[in-house]
This record gives sequence, structure tokens and C-alpha cells, in this order.
Amino acid sequence: MRNLQVLSRLACRTISTTARRSEVAMGQSATKARGVVPNTPGYKTLMRRQQEWTKDDGKMVWQKRGFVDLVQVRGLEILAGVAGVAICAHFLMMIFPKRD
Repeated sequence: MRNLQVLSRLACRTISTTARRSEVAMGQSATKARGVVPNTPGYKTLMRRQQEWTKDDGKMVWQKRGFVDLVQVRGLEILAGVAGVAICAHFLMMIFPKRD
């Protein structure tokens, strides 16, 4: 079993570190543009947010947009807490079943 785990790790590591073959032939520049950049409002919004998130201002990504992200993070924490309580209640019902 241990040998299979080692083999699977080695295979994943080999696949993830193997250089991808590109369509660039020898002697061609790899920086040549390969497509057209979209000029839509949604794409511009995405690019603006990526620039905001990559700024090094000492904040984590989920703190950069202020209240919007705060509501999402706190909601997720509350949802995880409720799910944890439900799981614990389910385990208690399995451990201590009702006796007739």
C-alpha cells in the first residue's frame, strides 16, 4: 500500500512539473500575442479587480473589497457553524439512539 502511495505521488509530481509543449517553434518569440484581448465591460471589471487584489497593501484578498467581502466571509463562517452543529447532533443521534 505504501508503495502505491509513493508511486502516485511521484506520478503526480512528474506530471505537474513536466514542461508543457508549446506551439512556439525554435527561433520564434514566446511573447508573441496569441489572441485578441476582449474589450467588454465585464472583462475590464475583471482586470480592475485583479489589479486591486495584486496590490501589496497588507490586506488579504477577502479583506480588499470591504463590506461586500465581510458579509460573504461572515456568512460562510455562520453557515459552517450551523453545519457543524447539525453534524454533531447527527452523530449524537447515531451514538445514543432513542430506546423504545
